[in-house]
Amino acid sequence: VAVLNVDYRLAPEHLFPQGIDDAIAAVQWASKNLDRLGGAGKPLAVGGDSAGGNFAAVAAIVCRDQGIGLKAQVLIYPATNMTGIGDPDIRKAYFGDHYERDCRSLKASPVFAKLDGLAPTLLGVGPYDFLYQDNLAYAAALRAAKVPLIYREFPTLNHGFFGYTAISPASAAAADQLCDDLRAMMA
Repeated sequence: VAVLNVDYRLAPEHLFPQGIDDAIAAVQWASKNLDRLGGAGKPLAVGGDSAGGNFAAVAAIVCRDQGIGLKAQVLIYPATNMTGIGDPDIRKAYFGDHYERDCRSLKASPVFAKLDGLAPTLLGVGPYDFLYQDNLAYAAALRAAKVPLIYREFPTLNHGFFGYTAISPASAAAADQLCDDLRAMMA
């Protein structure tokens, strides 16, 4: 497979939605340039963890709406509902002065979007993750929309586990499981 790792503009220097707009532009570009990336004739998927999971979920919705075929979306402990940010400093750093207006938008909180017709989804989370309840709600919304879903809950893991594979056997096993699931989805 060809893998494209996308950099994006970060808050607070670049307020919402600039980072997500970069991710959307990247997947649109990749879909038009698969041959240049060594992926001609191969399926396209999006994925990310945490904020990157939010970006992947939003990009999957945009792809559906624009007729860009995705084989899968991989969401690892994604941020799917930004309405609960209680800390005003965090809200200001990400949204500027427009939190109340933007927190329920598709680009901030994909849980409120129309989800039917999305690419099959692989969602992985641990119960000690601060986004755990949001991930349960997103999985329920995907199921309600009849989106094919592989939901993986890793009972001992917390937020960021995908980055701990070198030091945590449980994280490495979770990452292996998610990669195996993606491999099966892409077949």
